[in-house]
Amino acid sequence: MSSHKLTLIFIVSFVFTSIAFSQFDESRYKSARLDTISFFPVERLNDSLKFIILDTPMCLRPRLVYADSARTLDSLTHNVLRDWLEEVIQKPAYIEYFAHELLFFQNNKPFWLPVQESLIPEFKKKAQKGGLVDLYVVIAGSTKERVIFSLNGFDLVK
Repeated sequence: MSSHKLTLIFIVSFVFTSIAFSQFDESRYKSARLDTISFFPVERLNDSLKFIILDTPMCLRPRLVYADSARTLDSLTHNVLRDWLEEVIQKPAYIEYFAHELLFFQNNKPFWLPVQESLIPEFKKKAQKGGLVDLYVVIAGSTKERVIFSLNGFDLVK
């Protein structure tokens, strides 16, 4: 493991161990827009896992449009989540909770968000395609192409 990666993991580990996968507390989530998040320039890193340093809070509550579309996690996204859960959250078994991601839009920009499997039936039952939802997401890491979020809950916008 490179010293650069260790430094980044150390920095985010302090924050994540107290907020991720602990008792759900919606007050930890701050309103944000996913389409405006800026982060450490991952294009300078190699193709291995990247943990990121943000200038925004780690727990976010964005409002997005639900697209009612799901897909299986690709291997790169799965690996980012798996390594984040193992190295930062220190709960590697939690990867079994993530097998799919759901599609959302914000300002016509698509966002595929890995979602806890237990939430998928709730989305199908309660959310309507094209409807607004407030999401509870935690930033897990990044690939060269996108930030990887963990979708942990939602509220319908009335």
